[in-house]
Amino acid sequence: MQRTSEAHKERLKLKLKERWNIERDHWIPLSEPSTQEEVVYFPQGYFFKDYGLENLKVVITEIAQGQIFQWNWEVSGEEFYSIASEEMVAFENLEKYYFDETCNWIVYVSHENTITFGGESFIQLLVKKWSNWFKYLNEWESKN
Repeated sequence: MQRTSEAHKERLKLKLKERWNIERDHWIPLSEPSTQEEVVYFPQGYFFKDYGLENLKVVITEIAQGQIFQWNWEVSGEEFYSIASEEMVAFENLEKYYFDETCNWIVYVSHENTITFGGESFIQLLVKKWSNWFKYLNEWESKN
């Protein structure tokens, strides 16, 4: 895990804003930013029990182009790190985004125990490896 430079962090934040309408704030499903991109979300508990962190790491490794970035936006100093997929750990109720340099895909983990995925190619790869994904699709929305 390596901290990202301020200049690089600002470039990545601009890309996230342009592509996903992500700023230093909650994202789908906790808020309603507008994006034309394909986005799905699931309850974290079901996702990690049924699909698992190791399978998620495989998907990220397959789709990532270059470095993977982790943005902990709620932490003071807005922690931006370059990480290897192996460094992803079980999530601890912190607001985190994961993406690569292209920002063509995004993973958002929320304190409300949801996990959101963005990017058509990412989602296609995810559901290809998860046979009953539709069972939990956008479930948080139906409970809130």
